[in-house]
Amino acid sequence: MGAVVAELLLTTTPAPAAGVRFDDAQKPWKFSILHQFQGPPDGSGPVGGLVLGPHGRIYGMTSSGGTLNDGTLFRLTRRANSFDEQILHDFGRGQDAAGPGGDDSVVLESDGTVIGITANGGDSGAGAVFVLKPSARGYRESVIHSFSATGDGANPFCPPVVTAAGAIYGATSNGEESGAGGTAFGLTPTPSGYAESFDFHFISISGGSDGFDPGGGLTAGPTGTLFGTTEFGEDKAYFGTVYELMPAPLGIVRQTIYRFNGTDGSNPIGQLLIDSAGDLYGVTSSSVRDDGVVYTLRPSPSGYSETVLHTFTGADGNNPSSGLVADAHGTLYGTTNFGGNGPGCGRGGCGVVFALTPTRSGYKERVLYNFQGADDGAYPQGPLIFDGSSLIGAAGTSIERQGDGNVFRLTPP
Repeated sequence: MGAVVAELLLTTTPAPAAGVRFDDAQKPWKFSILHQFQGPPDGSGPVGGLVLGPHGRIYGMTSSGGTLNDGTLFRLTRRANSFDEQILHDFGRGQDAAGPGGDDSVVLESDGTVIGITANGGDSGAGAVFVLKPSARGYRESVIHSFSATGDGANPFCPPVVTAAGAIYGATSNGEESGAGGTAFGLTPTPSGYAESFDFHFISISGGSDGFDPGGGLTAGPTGTLFGTTEFGEDKAYFGTVYELMPAPLGIVRQTIYRFNGTDGSNPIGQLLIDSAGDLYGVTSSSVRDDGVVYTLRPSPSGYSETVLHTFTGADGNNPSSGLVADAHGTLYGTTNFGGNGPGCGRGGCGVVFALTPTRSGYKERVLYNFQGADDGAYPQGPLIFDGSSLIGAAGTSIERQGDGNVFRLTPP
């Protein structure tokens, strides 16, 4: 196990984009829509993170829509002045993967193979890990693991982490029995298919402090350690945790490296970002002010210490629900599900795209875009991606308007 984990590809988990630099000029960024989803037979409700492939192609998933209304895997291809969409797979046939949700997303391999996770579908309807291989006749799907909800967890709302050896790692938000609060799982390729290489159970019964519901997925560190978060703490004194899974001769050792207490953030969510120094960056969906924070955890010989980099107040965002990305300056970019001043979503706001720029006195926040809940969509979902000159993300639709969401671009001045 240790040898396999040490081969984790850092390109499949969040890391600062070394070649991307944005000017910090205080001018408005340009918002544009690359694709507007139309609902069945097109996708509806984009979820999780997008992936940038060769030739500027963008891959992603929708939670519903498609021929069977169980979601789609789509690809956007750049043309002269627009993007054309192609549905690579309609989820929901038989024991197929189905209904992606949360931070479910895909990994794109060099030969065009797509590896992904869905929160639903599979043999038991409890979620699945799938592989789509390109061929002359299109993409052919194989479900390589169906979660059974009887021993390996259920409902993985997470992106996959894939190793050079082809192993796949992730986390499920639910367990398989009363008192089980999710699992961290690994799938190792064998000549006859994939086998579960480890299955770490989070216990949600009260009285402990290790946390449960590790729905945000895992992030690979440079030494093969896997980092993740639990949205809740087992003991009422805690409001979620950050943990690490370390390879050891006899298997995997889990250690909680930080426990939130509410005043420093509550309910961490989304995939963690890790930099070259080993510092971890993440978000919590709420806090003592109930609007969420951006935080960093820095390692030291005595353990990890937390610093809150920004606390949201509502007007500048509320309820971040996905992980962060960073440019070469160290500026952090992310989205909040609610907040801002968009009028189309009531007093709660339609969500924002924000940037946090490091300064000598701390991080300075700037709202790059306020969703209005009109044709621009609302409630941005999933982490952002860089395409070299802009930020790309996905948004849903406000309650007040009909629509199926979009893929958008923000271009700096």
